[in-house]
Amino acid sequence: MALTLNDMNATTLPEVDKLIVDNVYDQSPFFKKLKSMKKVAADGYRFEWVIRSKQQGLADAIDPNAKTEFVSPHTRERAYDVWRYYRGHAMITLEEKALNYGKGQIVNLQIDKAEEMKEDLANKLAADVYTANANGKGLTPLATIIGTTTAYAGWTSTDIPTWASTIDSSTTALEIYGGSTTLTGMRDAAWFGGKKPNFHLTTRELMARYEAKLEPKQRYEGDSKEAGLGFTSLFFYGDPVIGDPFCPSGYWYGLCMDVFELKVHPELNELVSKWIELDQVGQPGSFVRYVSFVGNLKCKDRQPHFVFSALDSTK
Repeated sequence: MALTLNDMNATTLPEVDKLIVDNVYDQSPFFKKLKSMKKVAADGYRFEWVIRSKQQGLADAIDPNAKTEFVSPHTRERAYDVWRYYRGHAMITLEEKALNYGKGQIVNLQIDKAEEMKEDLANKLAADVYTANANGKGLTPLATIIGTTTAYAGWTSTDIPTWASTIDSSTTALEIYGGSTTLTGMRDAAWFGGKKPNFHLTTRELMARYEAKLEPKQRYEGDSKEAGLGFTSLFFYGDPVIGDPFCPSGYWYGLCMDVFELKVHPELNELVSKWIELDQVGQPGSFVRYVSFVGNLKCKDRQPHFVFSALDSTK
């Protein structure tokens, strides 16, 4: 008897589907860090938040006998973005069913397909963290969020002077100490109040170059729990430095992870569908299922980040 749709869904393992939902962020150190900080959160139906555009400036030393004038200056602005939608799918063709005859082999095939579907979505999200998706429909990437003149969440640095990051697009040699175009100089320039870069993402080649410039005693100074994210880590002022294969060539991001969140839709996110028959679309005997993601990145403050974009790993 041919394998039916009910048979396919009956042999789908719920624990495998749960792994898709739980682990789809683990390909990316950026997402995995947010997940470890419990900053992957379901939100309401509108993608909006409030930003501080300036300080009140009301606190001062006083004459104890002087009259206090009560005022309420405008210090907050509405920031906004939009939900982004992703979908991946896995298909079992008639030929694959024939080559994997029997319940046991079909179960194994489904597990493999689920893993493939999870990796496909995870890799796409991990890449879109850095660079805008070519179709213009992906996550708002770091390339947009960490900017000086570019608009993000409806605002530019012309509108709000602190709504800008520290960017270097000309330095080619990675140096740790010295002037304003070194890692230390960029970190200090991005330090804003109590917020500073505390998580560094770069390419594997630039990470190796950074390691070569460290003194032996500096290489592993830091919180070992950070290295427990599962990625190879070095440290810079005690903060993790991770080589991410999805990071674009020449880039080094110094990020303040305290001001980031990954917002996901409470009802539409990470839905793993049941198997669906494809008879009506001209592929009888084949089945398909899909996984979806609805969410976007949110950054509450642009200033405490920096980026190098032209570093040469050979220098």
